[in-house]
Amino acid sequence: MEIKEVEEISRLIAYAKKLNIDLNIKGNFNTRFNLQKLAFFLRILNNEDISDFGLYKHGPYSRDETTLYYGYDNGEITLQKYDLKENDLEKLKEIFQKKSEKVIEGIATALYLIKTGLTSWRDIYSSLKEAKPNLSLEESVDAVNNAKELILTEKDYEQIRERIKEEFEDLENAHSEDTFDTL
Repeated sequence: MEIKEVEEISRLIAYAKKLNIDLNIKGNFNTRFNLQKLAFFLRILNNEDISDFGLYKHGPYSRDETTLYYGYDNGEITLQKYDLKENDLEKLKEIFQKKSEKVIEGIATALYLIKTGLTSWRDIYSSLKEAKPNLSLEESVDAVNNAKELILTEKDYEQIRERIKEEFEDLENAHSEDTFDTL
């Protein structure tokens, strides 16, 4: 197993333990689901490549990640010590300890759609509803809001506010021109 893979599984297991995610993967769909989503969120938080993830029934899934945690389960690797990022841990606690499996799936799917360029923040609700029709409106809103909290920085929010301000000004100018033309 390569050093990068050992580091990745070490990180995954360290966070899983802190989040009280069961590590008994055999015959336990919930554990495998949580480990897949955790691995995906960790890659997003660390701005890492997610090209090995595809969008499946239960959200983003990576066969490579499956191979890693089955390797861990089989005792094929020795874990390294991994220093957790407290800010990331707090964000992940909000998700894994307070959200339903459906909302976690929605958060991961929303992030996948954004990060792979399949949709924009502007169209995220309709794209998420299309990808996950089983989510209620409330679950969709919760998923998108948590996705934003997971990855948007203050700089991102400032850019969004600036775009909204520009669009509002454009609308006001268009309205003023329409009003002036009708006089």
